Amino acid sequence: MNAPRVPFGPHLMLDFFCDSDRLNDLPFWHDLLERLVAEIGMTIRHGPIVVDSSCSNADWMPPDATGLTGFVVISESHIAFHSFVEARYVMLDVSSCKPFESLKVVQFLERELGARDIIPQLAYRGLNFPRREAQVPGAGADTPQESPEEIRPDDQSTRARSSAAPNRSDPTRDS
Repeated sequence: MNAPRVPFGPHLMLDFFCDSDRLNDLPFWHDLLERLVAEIGMTIRHGPIVVDSSCSNADWMPPDATGLTGFVVISESHIAFHSFVEARYVMLDVSSCKPFESLKVVQFLERELGARDIIPQLAYRGLNFPRREAQVPGAGADTPQESPEEIRPDDQSTRARSSAAPNRSDPTRDS
């Protein structure tokens, strides 16, 4: 019998709109990334680094595609984002080999940026990575059974939608 496939860690991808006037504010995003790392109990290794990523001369982007790109290297992996000022749109990823609570990330972004119309995607990386039994993700954090709909509280103000049907298969089961 094969050993169960245990994910190495969650990769949370969030797309959302927000009404914040801070989408092009480098110091604000630098501070926001530091606070997000602390919020989910991770450890900064390098950064945050936030740069102007306006690409108005790129033929594949709309001419008003101004915004920022930033990332922070954490001991557990990384957090990265792209903001688009005119569209008031943000794409943010949290990838970690340590379990974390996706709902905390969503609530933090709602509180700090007024994030709305959040589209969550949750993937699990390293399904074939060898792990000892003691390294299985703990209770209270993202588990392979969590679907994108379960990341958001069920409220009417900001309803999360998945851009694709969630994969409800359990990656810890034998293939």
